[in-house]
Amino acid sequence: KPSFWYLVLIVFSVLIFFYFFLFFPEIQIKSISISGNEKVNAEKINVVVEKLINKNIIASYITTKSVFLVDTEAIKKEILASLPQIDSVEVKKNLPTNISIKISERKPEAVFCLLSGQCFFVDKNGIAFEETQYFPENMVIVRQTESNINEVFVGKTAVEKSTIDSILKVKKSLFDNSQINISQALINGAQRLDVKTSEGWQ
Repeated sequence: KPSFWYLVLIVFSVLIFFYFFLFFPEIQIKSISISGNEKVNAEKINVVVEKLINKNIIASYITTKSVFLVDTEAIKKEILASLPQIDSVEVKKNLPTNISIKISERKPEAVFCLLSGQCFFVDKNGIAFEETQYFPENMVIVRQTESNINEVFVGKTAVEKSTIDSILKVKKSLFDNSQINISQALINGAQRLDVKTSEGWQ
């Protein structure tokens, strides 16, 4: 019957479409281009991306890297969640077989130290992104003087952005006007901020 062969043709066409959409070799991701990284190891980024572009079709027996299934937003979110040293990410699909990842790394603006002595680099937004015991020259050390913060997690806020803004503003003003460097900033509760200069003034 003609209707039977029409049905066969439709089913065959759908199978061909899905084969092309999922498994055609010329649309499988073959390369990942990473740029903008200075300290973050490109291999760490690559591992995150590879996990997300490998799609299981039937359990783990049949997989695909089809460019059409790549979720660029999911890749962006996972990179930011997995690598707190990264501030922003751009992910693009370059048809037919490439993904490009452009990152911007967080820049240390200060070192934040808990009463316990545990210290972290923080960026311009007060986000802690790397534990450290190294204090670069002329970088402000922000010290906690009250036990209102017991723990800091990388990738999370350690110091309020408004506090960091105030510290950096005072630092710039003192250096521009008097060539004086701030060595430490002491956070005394929510309302008070004391600074110490490299000359020992407070």
